[in-house]
Amino acid sequence: MKPEDEECERIFRETHRRDLQGRYEVRLPLKPNLPLVGDETRRMALGSLRHMHRRFARDPKLAQGYREFMRTYEELGHMTPIPSSEIPQSKVWYVPHHSVIQGTPDTWKLRIRVHRDDQDYQRIVWAPDADSSPVEYRLSTVTYGTACAPFLAIRTLLQLAEDEGTTFPLGAQCLNSETYVDDTFAGADDLITAIQKRDELVKILSSAGISLDKWAANYVELLPPKAEQSVIKNIE
Repeated sequence: MKPEDEECERIFRETHRRDLQGRYEVRLPLKPNLPLVGDETRRMALGSLRHMHRRFARDPKLAQGYREFMRTYEELGHMTPIPSSEIPQSKVWYVPHHSVIQGTPDTWKLRIRVHRDDQDYQRIVWAPDADSSPVEYRLSTVTYGTACAPFLAIRTLLQLAEDEGTTFPLGAQCLNSETYVDDTFAGADDLITAIQKRDELVKILSSAGISLDKWAANYVELLPPKAEQSVIKNIE
């Protein structure tokens, strides 16, 4: 393991915690002597937002989808506006906008909270159109697209398997050896065991406030009773 990987592991193991609902909170594994140039990254973020507004003018469908995405993201508490008194800080980093939208925020399964002290490293500026004044926000959950997001997602699931493996051994097996980031591919030698595995996977994830959707199975019995977004596929 490389020294930087060992440091990421140390930071996670020493600083992660679970709240009263079982959800995980993590610290960002920041590099030492990170150049936190808030003004420079803010200018870049504003430039990215202006670019998005020009794209909105050319693509109304993109504009509608992106605005709805951001509205829902704020309603779910994944981003919070920053009071004006807290905006000018030195140890901050602004994240530029990306127009790749996969699903909607309420269907994102891995919602891992970032410690409040690290949320200023995940600031964004947002305005729905060019005529509105930009508002500054903190992102309060692990943000996909950042360098550490894959590590934090995978490591949190492995920690969940370690924490709850005694209670849900089959579910922990799925997380340890049959899951990549937020996709699980699991099976069993017989239908009864497969159903038990499914139930434990649902329960172990639920214990951390994580839900599953977009099911696929070659037996309808393997689909959860209320899997409204499930699809049945022959994967033999």
